[in-house]
Amino acid sequence: MSHDDTDILYPLTREQFFSEHWEQAPLHIERSNRAHFSSLLSIADIEALLSTGGQSYPDVQIVNSNADIPIADYTDDNRQIVTPGLWRHYHAGGTLIISGAARRFPNISTLCRRTSVAFHMRSHANVYLSPGSQQGFNAHYDTHDVFVLQVSGRKEFRFYRSDIELPFVDSQFIPEHLSDDPTQQVVEQTVQLNAGDTLYIPRGVVHDAVALGTEPSLHITLGVYPVVVRDMLQEMIQVAAEDDVSLRRSIAMVDVATDDNAGALQQMLSAVVTAKNYEAARARLFDEIALEIVPGAAGQLSHASAESSFAIDPDAILSVERDQTVVKVRAAGQVLEFSEPYASAVKALIEHQIPGTEALKDLDSEQRGVLYEQLRCAGCLVVGK
Repeated sequence: MSHDDTDILYPLTREQFFSEHWEQAPLHIERSNRAHFSSLLSIADIEALLSTGGQSYPDVQIVNSNADIPIADYTDDNRQIVTPGLWRHYHAGGTLIISGAARRFPNISTLCRRTSVAFHMRSHANVYLSPGSQQGFNAHYDTHDVFVLQVSGRKEFRFYRSDIELPFVDSQFIPEHLSDDPTQQVVEQTVQLNAGDTLYIPRGVVHDAVALGTEPSLHITLGVYPVVVRDMLQEMIQVAAEDDVSLRRSIAMVDVATDDNAGALQQMLSAVVTAKNYEAARARLFDEIALEIVPGAAGQLSHASAESSFAIDPDAILSVERDQTVVKVRAAGQVLEFSEPYASAVKALIEHQIPGTEALKDLDSEQRGVLYEQLRCAGCLVVGK
């Protein structure tokens, strides 16, 4: 991810983060610039969203660690948000939550897209606004990794001793894993977030948080969903089973020695775990990630052509692969394949960052127009550069 004023890892590089901190322990990145995330969102943006009407539960909801808040207190019979009830509970100490924030705030949509492209992971963002000195949730753990981006105000996070380690991303939070007795919950670490800070929390780490002082605390929780070893093995088995009928046969569950079944499966598994199957499974999983990313729309409505000044948007490209004469491009929302004469031009644009008109100089006028329109409609171009 290129560095800008909203970089979630800066001053760490992506390589440093994944080699030294990923899936290990909470990481607090402190910054002196309190406005580091201010361009992403503001309290005024939330007020403007809720002023338009049409919001519904559970996309908008309010919670309070000290009280159960009935949904009917701030929604109508169709679960549409009734703002007077929402404001009443907020001013009584409730935390306002906006889920799927990328669908509502353009700058958060861009953040999610850039994160997914840079990390090769699905991403999702929620917004949390807590009144001063208030707490939305009791101690819990998430089943996906999260980056807390403190936009304004302050918040204290407390981390508790736990035996839970890296739960599956498709698991559910199980309250029974936590002690009902608060005195049995041992705080192992406390982190105070100021505006502009990032806090990384690996999945499975038990935590809670409370807003500090009298100022409201506004933060964005950016969740990421990695491909884990289980996912890769499942996809490799799927790839192999499409060609090998033995992997599609039933297994006798009775009157067959356990050792015989286990031995046969072990032999099959050794034939499944191959470099060829790994590459095929990896390609499928990355294709799925690419297709789920919402592409950007900037520049789509401008009047421009293949003769205009343009360049590839690096934040829209996940990967470029060449298979003999075909170049495969994974972009946000698209998986594109190009053969010659387009393949060489695409590689020049993306891998060598050659400006558009120069990269397409070996194509004739019609070919330039075809390639330009395909890349532009896929959201891969920055027009005017």
